[in-house]
Formats: sequence, structure tokens, C-alpha cells
Amino acid sequence: MFSLQNVTYEQVFNALALTDKAAAAGCDELSGQVVRELVSSIYINICDIFNLSINQGCFPSMWKKANITAIWKGKGSKVDPNNFRPISILPIIARTFEKMITTQLYHHCDINNIIPPQQFGFRSKSSCETALLKATDTWISQIDAGMCTVPS
Repeated sequence: MFSLQNVTYEQVFNALALTDKAAAAGCDELSGQVVRELVSSIYINICDIFNLSINQGCFPSMWKKANITAIWKGKGSKVDPNNFRPISILPIIARTFEKMITTQLYHHCDINNIIPPQQFGFRSKSSCETALLKATDTWISQIDAGMCTVPS
């Protein structure tokens, strides 16, 4: 059974220290540059907030608020709004917390073999390319064995 574990001061310090200095600020207006500069002053309090959230099973409402901005898709006219896609910019602290929780969940799934080997998306050392290589290898093996190969 999966249950979230409290995070350590060291884990939070390291996660915050890895914040991209160019990371966009969320609605709390804390930029990546500010987080990086203040990490040694804020990591203990942030860790306490993370652990309180884990223990109470509550994600702070402020961390759910996002700044929405439009990003050009890279093709078509920049005048046409259909050539843009929206992105949500959450606070950096919320993104850091989500990454730490994701790490715990991924580790649990990995050691308990919950994610089948046929799942290629969102796995380390796995990509569209590895999925295509696996499919191609399977088809070639089936053809070599004289089997009919029909991809579905």
C-alpha cells in the first residue's frame, strides 16, 4: 500500500537549490531567481509546510492558483489566436512539492512493478523512440518466425 512519507530538510534544500533561475513566477510572484537566492533561509519552513500538507492530506489553496499565459505553437501567424496554446504557471514552491510527491509515487510504482513494461510514456529511460524500436523489433521477430504481422 502506498502512503506519502515526510520529506527531509536536505531533500527540500536540494530541490529548491535546483530551481531554474529563469523559472517563471506564479501568482505568489516568487521567481526562480528569488527562490535560489533565499533557499538557505526558507528551506526549513518550506519543509515544515510540505510535511504538514502530507500529514493533513491537504494541498494549500494558494498553490492551486495559476497564472495563465498563451504560448505560440511555433507555426502560423502570431496574430492568429488559434496558433497559441494556454499554459498554467503555478507557484515554484507548489511545483517543487509536486515533484517531490511524484518522486515518491514513481519510486513506489517502480519497485512494485505497477507500471507494465508496455507503458513507455512518463517513464525514465523510455520515450516514443523506445516504443517504436520495441514495436519494430517485435514485428521483425514475428516476420522472421513466419508469422503474420498486423499492427493494431
